[in-house]
Amino acid sequence: MATSVPFLLLLSVIHTSLGCSCVKSSEKEMFCNADWVGLFKILEKPPRDDNRTLEYRAGIVKMFKSSNSSLTNGLRVSLETSVSAGLCGIEWLQTGKLYLLSGKVDGRVLKTSLCGQLFLEEWQKVPKRVKVQLKHRNYNSCASSTKRPSL
Repeated sequence: MATSVPFLLLLSVIHTSLGCSCVKSSEKEMFCNADWVGLFKILEKPPRDDNRTLEYRAGIVKMFKSSNSSLTNGLRVSLETSVSAGLCGIEWLQTGKLYLLSGKVDGRVLKTSLCGQLFLEEWQKVPKRVKVQLKHRNYNSCASSTKRPSL
C-alpha cells in the first residue's frame, strides 16, 4: 500500500502537466477555423459509453456557420467531446441551458472541445458585442490568411 501512494502522486503530476493547452486566437480566427458555430440547447447528458468521450444530445437553436447544409435550426444532434477538461473536454454543460459552441465535423459526428470556442459561457453571459457580430455575420468574411491548416 505504501508504494502505491507515490505512484498515484506521480500519475497525478503527469496528468496535470499534460493537461489541456490551447493556442491563443482571436474570436474571428476561432470562427474561421471552426467547421460549425451555433447556439445549442443541451437536451441530455447521457452516461459515458467509454473512457474517452462524452456525448451530449442537443437541439440546434441557431447555426451561425456550418460546413454541412443539413445542420439546420431545430435539428437534434449529438455533440462529442473528450471526457475531462484535462483532455480539453467540455464536461460541465447543463441540461436545459443554451450555449454558444463551435467545433469540427468528423464524418457524421460534431466534435467540440475547450479549444477554439468563441466564448464558452451560457448564452445569456456571452457579451453583447459577440452576439451582434454573429447576428450581422461580421465574422463570416474569412480570408485564407485567417484560416489555419488542420492537423
